[in-house]
Amino acid sequence: MVRDLSTVTKATKKACALTEGSKKREFKIRTGGCRFVNPKPLVQPKKPVYERTPIAREEFNGSLNILRFPVRSEAINNLLETQNTVVFIVRRAASKTEIAAAFNAIFQIKPVKVNTLITPLGDKKAFIKLPKDVRAEDVAAGFTPK
Repeated sequence: MVRDLSTVTKATKKACALTEGSKKREFKIRTGGCRFVNPKPLVQPKKPVYERTPIAREEFNGSLNILRFPVRSEAINNLLETQNTVVFIVRRAASKTEIAAAFNAIFQIKPVKVNTLITPLGDKKAFIKLPKDVRAEDVAAGFTPK
């Protein structure tokens, strides 16, 4: 009987694969993500056509710029009569002490208390409580349109 060489070599290859394991190509697993970083853009020095000077902060801190306008309605009239309080729409960045100082500068009346709130429209509303010896109706009559 004549043996076929191709079958012998196939059998020996199978036997070697079972005992040694088949040889597979190993790939390197790359970890660490992408290392490419965009270069920084070139920053040119500014060359303005004319010098821009900001407006001084003192000009915005004036009393007339803090108190914008008074609020008048039925509910506010009730506050005037019962709680001796006047209501103004004020600048949004103004603090309670700035509002009190501005009111004192304009009306020469030192307020007892200042409460503020932000309206849904984004305005700041200040409730200024006056001392008992000053009537809020008299103060409100000074800025009521005729």
